[in-house]
Amino acid sequence: MPFTVTLPNSLEPQPSEDTKTLISWGAVTGQNGVRFLLPVVVYHPDGTTPQPPPKDYPSYLLGLVNAGATFVDQSTTTVDGQQATLLTGTATRALDGTLGCPAATTPVQACFGLQSDLALRIAVVNLDGRTLLAWARTQQGDADAPEFFAEFEAMLQSLRIH
Repeated sequence: MPFTVTLPNSLEPQPSEDTKTLISWGAVTGQNGVRFLLPVVVYHPDGTTPQPPPKDYPSYLLGLVNAGATFVDQSTTTVDGQQATLLTGTATRALDGTLGCPAATTPVQACFGLQSDLALRIAVVNLDGRTLLAWARTQQGDADAPEFFAEFEAMLQSLRIH
């Protein structure tokens, strides 16, 4: 899905990954990063079989609390005229594949999910029946996380889907 977005100065100008359903940027310094994903499939916690992405993605994410996820700072916003849910997620254990995979054949270990060492500021954007997930990734406890998450939210406001 083609789009344009204004990157904050804290991110590398060139993506580290750029495929039909996934684009990622790493930080200029440190381990922070931002990803945009159109999930093709998801794995339920401890699942081994890929499933279609849920129709109500925000409710699905909040349901991950039963598997060790924690969500805070939930709000709603608009991204390029589309409704979006924002929330910050952490986990007590690896929840591989629970956010989604860029291809139906991607193994669960190579898919994206909440991890015990990371904090993710997640945006769930409803695009006429498809879900766009975008998230900013920091290490849990990173003192600069609030500033990085604010840059991410400003980046979302610049998103234009073509």
